[in-house]
Amino acid sequence: MNISFFTIPVESIDVSLKFYNEFLGFTLVKRYIAGPGVEIAFIADEKGSKIELIKGADDRKIGECPVSIGFETEDIDKTRTDFIAKGYKGSTEIVTTPKGVKLLYIYDPDGMKLLFVQF
Repeated sequence: MNISFFTIPVESIDVSLKFYNEFLGFTLVKRYIAGPGVEIAFIADEKGSKIELIKGADDRKIGECPVSIGFETEDIDKTRTDFIAKGYKGSTEIVTTPKGVKLLYIYDPDGMKLLFVQF
């Protein structure tokens, strides 16, 4: 079994689409109204991995999601520099594990934790 997509609750579909497109290169696959007050957008990376952005679902609390999404990067310093250059706010400390793996945690506009890893 493969993961089809991750779901992220958002305050604004437009703000999140801009973040995930400008910073991570995701493109919009599908966007629609799913019911009264609920909007959904599916985005995908260049390999087809998908994220569902959902606004207005009563059972999801913004910024309290215990899940983080991990992205592998070949150059974590460039990832950090790009994050700062685009004006996004959040932690920009790179942590190196005892085995030499570099980690960078940042947050999207809705407080979703994103982990960048350089092996």
